[in-house]
Amino acid sequence: NRLKEQLEIYKREERLKEELLQQTLRDPGVKSWISDAEKLLLDLKRRGQAGDVILKSALRMDPEVTFLPEEISSGYTSTTNLNYLNMLVSRGLLWETRKKGRKAFKNRLRQWVAENVRKIRPSAPDTAIDHITERLKSIVLR
Repeated sequence: NRLKEQLEIYKREERLKEELLQQTLRDPGVKSWISDAEKLLLDLKRRGQAGDVILKSALRMDPEVTFLPEEISSGYTSTTNLNYLNMLVSRGLLWETRKKGRKAFKNRLRQWVAENVRKIRPSAPDTAIDHITERLKSIVLR
């Protein structure tokens, strides 16, 4: 009987989590922000061949990995990589950090999504942030 109660509580919590996820994804403000974010990412991809390659490489990186401009295998010089990476920092898509005493970067796409979505809907669950992040990442990687 106790097991049945726990199962019901678990099922209820899962339904509530799913409802919160759907409410977040259906929120007109969130939908509008997602649309704007998609347009921004597509615009960044269109900034020449280098822009597309560097954007893909940077946002494909694990958020825990710190990388130098020359560690982006874009086929372009590290100076070109650096220029594009700095532009991505200015848009909030990358962190600027240090590695081996030099300017380096980290992917912060998920944090960027979380900050912006939670400005609109503070109760947005992590599952919604993950869902939106993956959606935006798929736009960049295609």
